[in-house]
Amino acid sequence: ESLLGLRLEKDKLYFRPCLNLNWSKFKIRYRYLETLYRITVIQTGNKDNKMSITVDGVLQLNEFIPLVDDRQKHKVKVKI
Repeated sequence: ESLLGLRLEKDKLYFRPCLNLNWSKFKIRYRYLETLYRITVIQTGNKDNKMSITVDGVLQLNEFIPLVDDRQKHKVKVKI
């Protein structure tokens, strides 16, 4: 959890990746109850340390995604 920076709190998945500079990205399949989240974390190399998260193409305003059990597949992109 600490390396990948994932933290679950009830129905929210928080992101705080702490990646080696040599890692450009990694992918995770995360299952929440009956719902699959395909998560891609991309290290952009920006010096400002800003993170952006999108779920199914929709920008999230927080450093977490709300988890729903809708039995659908969701694509998550985290850019750091």
